[in-house]
Amino acid sequence: MGSILALCDEEEEYTLLMSDYLRRQKGLPWRLITYTGAEEMMNDSEENAPDILVVSESSYRDDMRKKVKGKTVILSEDGLKGPEGVRIIEKYSAAENVLGSLIDIFFELEKEADASRCAAKERSIDLKPKLIGFFSPVGRCLQTTTALTLGHLLSTKHKTLYLNFEHYSGHSEIEPEAREKDLADMLYFLSGNGERFDLRFRTIVKKIGGLDYIPPMRSGQNLLTIAAGDWLKMLNRLSALGEYEYIVMDLSESMQGLFEILRRCDRIYMNTDKDRIAESKITRFEQVLSMYEYRDVLDKTDKCEPPKITRIPCEVEQYTSGVMADYARELVRKLEAE
Repeated sequence: MGSILALCDEEEEYTLLMSDYLRRQKGLPWRLITYTGAEEMMNDSEENAPDILVVSESSYRDDMRKKVKGKTVILSEDGLKGPEGVRIIEKYSAAENVLGSLIDIFFELEKEADASRCAAKERSIDLKPKLIGFFSPVGRCLQTTTALTLGHLLSTKHKTLYLNFEHYSGHSEIEPEAREKDLADMLYFLSGNGERFDLRFRTIVKKIGGLDYIPPMRSGQNLLTIAAGDWLKMLNRLSALGEYEYIVMDLSESMQGLFEILRRCDRIYMNTDKDRIAESKITRFEQVLSMYEYRDVLDKTDKCEPPKITRIPCEVEQYTSGVMADYARELVRKLEAE
């Protein structure tokens, strides 16, 4: 790996924590070097001259830029605007936000695709994730709550990604914030260099508790325009990342190619109820699957009747306790046994 990212900060605790976080991320396109002061960085050999220097505001010196082959980034501590040509990142923002900014800067530095470097990257793990689908023709059946609960419980022991494809997710904690990338951006990145998709993906993925997720599309109308082939291509790319053991998908009728996506799932959970209308909807759905020769979908579908709850959890911690968590914990046990 040819590129070097240098982290320089006199605050040793921050340097230790941030460098540990960066080293735990897989597939990053640089070699990380850390320094605890400007003199240490300046006295190092030219062989270690960084392509990107990330230096705290308190450790920054103008002459450091002479040794940088690419870009200099200052970790702002007191709202520094910075000299011309120097990028600024808030030092104490979330680690994943700092990483996302650094990846964006790397792409600015690497304007042309470096296929040989990408081909040389090796992954330390090679996982084929289990695809878990949640779908029910029955409305207001706690599908999203069940899917999120299962995802949170899985993430306590397994690397898990949650994807929401509903027209309106209904959960404010996963909705994209202003200017935040969402599922639509991930689909856009699929049209680019496949070898760089894993890096672009890191600028989108968010975390709630231990669960990774992609913010759903701001406008559910956009779901209607995505072709089935694009969804399947996305699943192939996510599987090829080699990072996740489980991908939990909160599916909806707003998607083209729903039946094909259900066919790709390893396990499907269909929330239902005992009332006559719910039973009638599920019977009709099963008839349609048979009509279009998707009976294999039924073979891996579990009909589930989640417990009645009076309040949908508002905090992350609440997803791993209570009657819904007890119910989902049994689903996890069966999944792990498969």
